[in-house]
Amino acid sequence: MNATRNGKRFFWSWLLASAAVSISGVIVHALLGDARVPVLASAVATVIVLVQLCAIHGVHLLVEARIGGAAHRCALAAAALLATGAFVLNFAALRDLVMTWAGIAPSLAWIAPAVVDLGMSVSTLALFALTASRPAQQVHNATHAAVHSAEPPACADAHLAVAHRIVDRGVVRISPERVAQVLAEHSAGAAPSMIARRLGVGYSTVTRILDHHQSGAVA
Repeated sequence: MNATRNGKRFFWSWLLASAAVSISGVIVHALLGDARVPVLASAVATVIVLVQLCAIHGVHLLVEARIGGAAHRCALAAAALLATGAFVLNFAALRDLVMTWAGIAPSLAWIAPAVVDLGMSVSTLALFALTASRPAQQVHNATHAAVHSAEPPACADAHLAVAHRIVDRGVVRISPERVAQVLAEHSAGAAPSMIARRLGVGYSTVTRILDHHQSGAVA
């Protein structure tokens, strides 16, 4: 647990440091460049870096949410597009800065902006990996205990019986106990997207379970 906490602290520091370096670089480029209004150019450059940072983090949050649907896919695509567009603009500005003012050869100048801007992407991916690093068995045990402690034994047995029939018919490939947890969460009023997040089960798997259960195919 300490290793995970230390890792998150390190990568958050790297993410913010990369963003600060990128902002500083594009501001210097705007002030030293040919912009008619350097202050305005600096402000625009800063906003672009902040958009990149927010878009990268937005992609991380959307992926971590593990929800489905057209709206989720559109939001994910839009965030990825914003991050890519901002990355290209920042890359061009930082590359021009190191070529013009640092004397780095054009063939090597791309390395500097890549190191800075990719640092934001790498640190965000690392934060996502650390967030999702809790062992699956730990999640399974926690959700299993939470669901079954709140259920009367008769309800738990009924869910497990239905779960066995769903698995036996090849509807899903997860264990009957996991299917029973999905059914229990649904009985408690949880939405499919919430069930998927709580249990760490794919959204499509949850919907297949509920569709077959509600259709009476496994009754």
